[in-house]
Amino acid sequence: MLAQTDPQKKSAFKNPFVYSWAALVLAALIVGWILFSRWQENRGIEKRTKEERAQKQQEQDRAALEQFGGKELAIQNFYATPAVIRRGETVQLCYGVANAKTVKLEPQSNPVWPSYSRCVDVTPTKSTTYTLTIADAAGNTRTQTVQVQVRYVWQTLFCKSPVTPRLTPKIRGISPRRTIPPQIPRFPL
Repeated sequence: MLAQTDPQKKSAFKNPFVYSWAALVLAALIVGWILFSRWQENRGIEKRTKEERAQKQQEQDRAALEQFGGKELAIQNFYATPAVIRRGETVQLCYGVANAKTVKLEPQSNPVWPSYSRCVDVTPTKSTTYTLTIADAAGNTRTQTVQVQVRYVWQTLFCKSPVTPRLTPKIRGISPRRTIPPQIPRFPL
C-alpha cells in the first residue's frame, strides 16, 4: 500500500478566494465612500440653493412692499374706464391705495374701502370730477381727482372731444370731425 502522507495545512494567504474577497470588499468600500461624499456634496448644494431662493424671495417681497407703498400713505392709482361716455352709460372708477385706514370717493354712494385694486361702478348724468381721499391712522391724508365727461347724443354724432384718447390708428385720407358751431343749442336730447 501506498503510504499516505500527512496532508499539509495550506496557508490562508495562499487561497485565491481570500484575495478576491478582499479586493471586492475594498472596491465596495471605495464605491460606498464615493457615493456618500457625492450625497453629502449634493446636500450642501441643495442647502445653499434653498438659502439663495429664500433670500431672493425675501428681496422680491421687500420690492413688492415698496411698490405697493412701503410705509408711506399713497394712492397707487386712480382712473376712470372709459373717461368719456354717453349719458346713461356706466363708468368704472378704479383705485389702489397703500397703508390707508379710510377711503372716501365723492360724489358717489357705493361703499369703498382700502384696497390695492378695487373698481366701483357709477352712472353720472353730467360731466363729473370724482375725488378720492385717503387717510391713515395718524390722520395724514392724500387726495387725487379724475374727471368723467358725459357727452350727449348729438355730440357723439357730430363732434369729436379734444380729451378723448385716440385708441384707433389714424386712417389716411379721413380728416377728423369738425366741432359743432357755437350757434347750435347745447342741451340734451
